[in-house]
Amino acid sequence: RFLERHRTEENLERYFQQHRRDFDGTQVVVAHILLRVESPEDPPSRAATIAAAEKLRSRIAAGELTFADAARQHSVAPTAADGGRIGAIGRRQPMPEPFAQAAFALEPGQISPPVVTAFGVHLIQCLEIQPGTKRWQDVREELEAAVVQHLFRWAADRQRQGGKEWKSEKVEK
Repeated sequence: RFLERHRTEENLERYFQQHRRDFDGTQVVVAHILLRVESPEDPPSRAATIAAAEKLRSRIAAGELTFADAARQHSVAPTAADGGRIGAIGRRQPMPEPFAQAAFALEPGQISPPVVTAFGVHLIQCLEIQPGTKRWQDVREELEAAVVQHLFRWAADRQRQGGKEWKSEKVEK
């Protein structure tokens, strides 16, 4: 009953509008710097690599070096020689979810905070956004799955907050 009450056409469309880039086929053109974590299972090693990425990000932000130069000098990725340029990526392909999520949160010119994946620690720069053209009806099945997941997270959060009564609230970010 909970899903029937909240998984409405209006909420599907609202969720789509709030998360348009995630569903409409938008592609983001990105570059990245990949720093390898010496001992991935060792938290201090991971923390040291994250700190190194933060320091590198600060140097880029201060104008000490460009993102492309930093990639050429510090990245262990195959894209290093090309200034870290990966090209266009979709929201759910081909990159790991933490990478794609961070990339899609950026605007052109912005650089992400350090992002940890199984490959190491990344700094991601958004170079360009290529808007998608799909409507919410075109991606209804995928959208419904995301809304169901959102609703269950929302309900679980409410339950953790002391079992507050669920109201007919609209889906929000």
